[in-house]
Amino acid sequence: MTELSLAYQLDEPSFMAAPVQQYSPQTAPAPPAMQQLQNQGPRQNQAPPPPSPGSMQEPTQLYTPPSAMYQQQSGSGSRSRMEYQETFWDRLANKRWEMVKFFVLALIVVLALSIDKVSTHYLDSYINRGFLTPMNELVVRMSYPVIVILLLWLIKAMG
Repeated sequence: MTELSLAYQLDEPSFMAAPVQQYSPQTAPAPPAMQQLQNQGPRQNQAPPPPSPGSMQEPTQLYTPPSAMYQQQSGSGSRSRMEYQETFWDRLANKRWEMVKFFVLALIVVLALSIDKVSTHYLDSYINRGFLTPMNELVVRMSYPVIVILLLWLIKAMG
């Protein structure tokens, strides 16, 4: 026997050879709630049951929009109305928070450039005094970019 014939308890190997039984609602017992309703009998002043969500019924009232909705305003029907277009400055005013963030970023860049100029000036004056050995001069010159990279790395790690 095949697996399907075991599941459906068919004697023959082909499920098509067995007669197919049709479902009939009379053979199935009614649920207990329906049995209670049938035992009570029909009620006379009972409202009709609400329609099931799956049933498609025509609505009893159709929506009719007010006629004023479709009427054009007097005097403005012939000439076209110009629509308002946002200018560049209007869009900037609407995005005020983004502009504040952009301004703060610009200030940070200016601060970084000024710190760079000050550091370069003092490093050059320290190196040009002439009391450093070539190896010490190389270490001092390489320390500046390494310090900047470490500072950026720390800022990124903290954020």
